Amino acid sequence: MGGNYYRTLSRSERSAIPIHRHSRRNHRTEEFGGKKCREDLLKELDKAEVLQKAAKDKRDKLAGADAEKDRTRWDEYVKMKDEYEKNAIAYREAEAKLAEFNRTHGDDIPRYSAQLVNYYKSEQVGHNNAIEEQKNRSENCGKLEYMSY
Repeated sequence: MGGNYYRTLSRSERSAIPIHRHSRRNHRTEEFGGKKCREDLLKELDKAEVLQKAAKDKRDKLAGADAEKDRTRWDEYVKMKDEYEKNAIAYREAEAKLAEFNRTHGDDIPRYSAQLVNYYKSEQVGHNNAIEEQKNRSENCGKLEYMSY
């Protein structure tokens, strides 16, 4: 792979690469910043979904409450209704953050990061081969010095 590698990538792959390059410089691991960020957004979305579902279940259990007959149960129903709305908003915000991240960096970060790691490894192999060839040339030139004509 040569210098044309970047041009062979799709637009979404090219937009994902800068965050990986930055992370590679900082961490030198396969745990890239974009990958970690996306995982955090997915965890946030899952957490918001669980909270929303729990509040919805509680709200639905109290749905038959009557304000005139059982005021305590009604107050609890109103509280659960408000909590459900709050959790629904948090879920929509988490969903919007993930969608924005996907639009910006792509939704297949692990594949992009694997491609980038493979690219860097192949480039490193190429550089190591060139270094070895240069060492061999240097050694052979040194041997020629001692030959008599």
